[in-house]
Amino acid sequence: MEAKIPVREVMTMDVVTVDFEDDVQSASKLMADADIGSVIAVENGAPVGIITEKDLVRKVLAEGYSPDEILVKDIMTRPLITIDKEEELNAAIRKMRKLDIEKLPVTSGDELVGIITTNDIIAVSPEIVDILSEAADIYGSEKMLSEEREWDTTGICNSCNTFSTELDLIEGELICEQCREEVEAGGYEIE
Repeated sequence: MEAKIPVREVMTMDVVTVDFEDDVQSASKLMADADIGSVIAVENGAPVGIITEKDLVRKVLAEGYSPDEILVKDIMTRPLITIDKEEELNAAIRKMRKLDIEKLPVTSGDELVGIITTNDIIAVSPEIVDILSEAADIYGSEKMLSEEREWDTTGICNSCNTFSTELDLIEGELICEQCREEVEAGGYEIE
């Protein structure tokens, strides 16, 4: 049983962006000020890439570059991998796992509308478990009721008071097959 939760219900809507021509120092400052692990690089307002903390460490600091000498466009990850806001959360999780990414920008058409991160997913995980647990309880109850209904098909017909192993519930009354046929033929009314 899968919980059908759209990405838009889980995503962070406030996405921090940086111009792809800015230096990495500016991007780092934006990330620090917003206490986030990534920024989306934009060109003329359109999302074109992403810079993460890992990019800063691996592509700038570990290589001995100064953050104010390197441009965002030189280290950003591109093409930008996205997911539509109406896609199911499970699709986002599968995509993130398959591509080994922790942050996935969310779009509506060509417009950037949010970002979903592993932290967002972890934050809703207990709620998802609760929903699945409730669904399992409901499914189990429905199954028990249907089993009880099968058990209740044997008994006394409410219309003719005869014993039957195949009672049907019609108009709120348990009736035997013969009375059901008469009701359907229009020659008999349930009392």
